[in-house]
Amino acid sequence: MTRYEILMDATATPEEIEAVERIAPESGLAWDVRAAYERKSAGDLPWIVMLGVPLATMLAAFSKSYGETLGKHAADGTAKAAADLRRWLVGLYDARHGDGQVLLDDPDTHTRVLLDRDLPQEAIEALWEVDPVRDGGEAGQVSWDPAKRWHPPF
Repeated sequence: MTRYEILMDATATPEEIEAVERIAPESGLAWDVRAAYERKSAGDLPWIVMLGVPLATMLAAFSKSYGETLGKHAADGTAKAAADLRRWLVGLYDARHGDGQVLLDDPDTHTRVLLDRDLPQEAIEALWEVDPVRDGGEAGQVSWDPAKRWHPPF
């Protein structure tokens, strides 16, 4: 089984690391969790949880349990898979204290997807429509805007 990486900033406490390790398997993927992401700044920086996994792999993992449903009622299956993904992401946020961000770092396309804590269900469902190469633009990054949907930062 392929293992993916959850990389947390080096300021993560042992309790936060343990909480992420407990939540990670709920995605249906195998993860190695490490708190080794070093950042330098004169001030305090928000925490970061980086998911090193292809976007397509992550979405497929959450869709897997709805495979039969997807064949019959694609929209219903995607909505249920998106709800599960949203609950999982909120769990990652709840595992850390203070302000921070969860990023998906797609190693296949070299695109980052900013997964804000307060993403609406519509945004999570729209992830299934994202093409990281097309939508990431020159920045290699996409974030959600209700007016623009998933789009590059500039």
